[in-house]
Amino acid sequence: MDNHPLYLSLVILLGLLLICAPAAAQASSHTTIQVYTDETVLGRIVSITPASDIGAYAITITRGTSVQPAMVGDTLRHKDIITIQRGSFADIQLVDRSDKTMLGGGTGGTAILLERAGAMPGQKPVVTQAPATKGEVELLEFEREEGIVDIGRITFVQGKAYIQRSARIIPAIVGEGLLIDDTVFADEGAEVTLQLETYGSKTVKDGGRLILAEKVVQKPEGLLDPVFTFFGGIWTKVKDAIGNVEALIPTATAGVRG
Repeated sequence: MDNHPLYLSLVILLGLLLICAPAAAQASSHTTIQVYTDETVLGRIVSITPASDIGAYAITITRGTSVQPAMVGDTLRHKDIITIQRGSFADIQLVDRSDKTMLGGGTGGTAILLERAGAMPGQKPVVTQAPATKGEVELLEFEREEGIVDIGRITFVQGKAYIQRSARIIPAIVGEGLLIDDTVFADEGAEVTLQLETYGSKTVKDGGRLILAEKVVQKPEGLLDPVFTFFGGIWTKVKDAIGNVEALIPTATAGVRG
């Protein structure tokens, strides 16, 4: 009976840990979604409906050892796990399909693993060729930074707009991340707004195009290069001068009187 208070304390502590632990670990079913693409970004979260009685961790994204509450616009990548608790829902837009994918937590929670499967044989992009440019064309340059992928995102779309990424052209949707070397363009009568690092808000409309290019950083000139160039020029002039002097020396020899 002397251990009864200790036992009761342990039970209470365990209960508190279960209550405070992130809901990411609580999922009774698991499934895997394969995304057929060679791109780094597999998709985006476009809407979430969390269960009101669970809180911020009703829908989470697990990436490596990090577990974070999911938010609209979050990027989805290879090996990400989306955990959805009971009564919660999320819509995601994957790059290899035109329709949104709806995910639900069911009665016991669900964990969804996303895997990149590579481009499907014979798979064609949504649009095979970018339309001819009829509106304004603008080019913005960005420095590529290690560990940073997205340089901005789309915040508004009206009409038909697209993102050209490598050989693939995908529809522009709100929340879609933007990468260096992307080109954003809009059909006539359409408009798309982007929020970009450094440049802020930009709008593409009426057949216009915005090119997000990588900034070419010139390699700094070596500190001694100007010195070598200077003395190299002098040595060239010296050789030319010696050649001119040699050309003026007579080749005949004179006898010595004695």
